[in-house]
Amino acid sequence: IINLNIVNSINQPVINTLLVYPNPSNSHIYINMGDYSLMKNYELQILNALGQPVYYTPIEQQQYYIDLNQWGGKGTYFVRIKNSSGDTIETKKIILL
Repeated sequence: IINLNIVNSINQPVINTLLVYPNPSNSHIYINMGDYSLMKNYELQILNALGQPVYYTPIEQQQYYIDLNQWGGKGTYFVRIKNSSGDTIETKKIILL
């Protein structure tokens, strides 16, 4: 679970809850973006343990299916959400078994 503090279209703070599952995983993960309309111009990144991006997408849909087998290694990865200014607003760990 990732709880993001976001400002909505009328400048009021709201919490958008994202779900990353299953974690740990051995083949794939799903990322449910909650109310993704609040995240216009935000981006989703997944980084390896060295901080190198292995996955990137602008947030434009409700749910993402990400195949972990293409990354070539078990270990710790990080889901990072960046806002429209390019600032990291949240980072969470995922485990590839």
